[in-house]
Amino acid sequence: MISWDGGLLEAPYETATLLIAPGERYEVLVELADGEDDTLQLRTLHYDRGHNIPDPGPIELLSIEIAANTRDMAALPSSWGTVAPIAVDASTPRRPMVLREDDTIPNAPTFSINNEEFPNITPVTGALDQTEVWEIENLAEMDHPFHLHGMFFQIVDETGAQIGPRGWKDTVNVQQLQTVRAAVRFEAPGRWMYHCHILEHAERGMMGELEVAP
Repeated sequence: MISWDGGLLEAPYETATLLIAPGERYEVLVELADGEDDTLQLRTLHYDRGHNIPDPGPIELLSIEIAANTRDMAALPSSWGTVAPIAVDASTPRRPMVLREDDTIPNAPTFSINNEEFPNITPVTGALDQTEVWEIENLAEMDHPFHLHGMFFQIVDETGAQIGPRGWKDTVNVQQLQTVRAAVRFEAPGRWMYHCHILEHAERGMMGELEVAP
C-alpha cells in the first residue's frame, strides 16, 4: 500500500486484503510471481456491512495473464510522501457526529447526523486553520463511509495520537456500532458537504454542511 485518498503515505505497508468502502481511493503495488502461461484473477470477497446483506459470491474484477519476465524490476523509491501530523492535544475541540438510521416506515428508511436530516440541518461553522477532532459515532446496525469535501483528515485515537500509518483521508468507513475519530484542520474557506458515501443514505438525510470563514 503506497497511497490513500489524499496522496502518498510517509512509508508503504503490506496487507493481505483491502476493504474499500464507497468513496475511498487506494494505490497499491502488486508483485507478480514469474512464470509463463499463468493467469491471476482479482476477485471480491464478501464483507458483512450490516443488515444481513447476502453474499453474492466472489465477483471477478480483473484477469491478468503473466508472461516470462524479460527485464529486472526498477528499484522502489527510497522516500515516499511527506505527511505533517495534525497537532491535537487536550484543548483541541471535540465535535460529535452521531450517525443514525430510522426504519420505522417500511421500505422508506431515513438517515441522520446528530438527529438532523438534510436539508433541515444546522451547518457546522469554523474559522480558517482551526483544528477539531470529529468523533464519528455510528449507532446504526450497518457501516457508513463518512466523506468530507474540500479537505483531508487524519485518523486518531481518543487521546489524539495517530492511528496506523500517517496519511491523508477524506473518506473513512465507520463500522456499525463503532466510533472513528478524525483530526480535521479547516484549510479551505467556503461551504463544504460531509455525508455518508452510500449516496442513497445521503439523499435520505445523512448529510451536513461545514462553513469555513476566511
